[in-house]
Amino acid sequence: MMTRSRNEKRRRTNGHFVPSSPERKLGLEAAALWPVFECLISAGWQETTNLTHIIIAKEPPFGGVVCCVILVDLGCLGPKEAFVTQFRTRGQYETEFRASMMNRDPMIPIEYPLAAKIISESLRYARHLGFELLPRVSRTLGALGPLDATAACQQEIPLGGKDAGRF
Repeated sequence: MMTRSRNEKRRRTNGHFVPSSPERKLGLEAAALWPVFECLISAGWQETTNLTHIIIAKEPPFGGVVCCVILVDLGCLGPKEAFVTQFRTRGQYETEFRASMMNRDPMIPIEYPLAAKIISESLRYARHLGFELLPRVSRTLGALGPLDATAACQQEIPLGGKDAGRF
């Protein structure tokens, strides 16, 4: 009979493997290089009075799905909250997470360059207003890699309220 160490037992949560701190750090840094297979955004994202969810799902080389979720406030704070979660299979991602998010907040598919532009423009706007990223949000955005895909997107990103104007 195989016994697991106390630390190994602690690394499991709800059936999901939770890597130890060094593995997590390496995983987030490496995630910047993994291909994106899906981007979703809240259906009403262009209304700056709403908070917008962005989901960016990536395929790591070891299989499964690594998903970055960012809550964006286009009206002021920019990327307000973010986290990374991991699923063993695409099916698990679709049934346990994606379906739940879609039920809570209707979402539509978008291309990664638009998602990157929304995140980077909202961040630039928030910094212009004097707001900075929380460290956990910064770490999650690091898993996306450079947001330089914005050059491939010509869509205008609404920022601020109706009286905000351009900055």
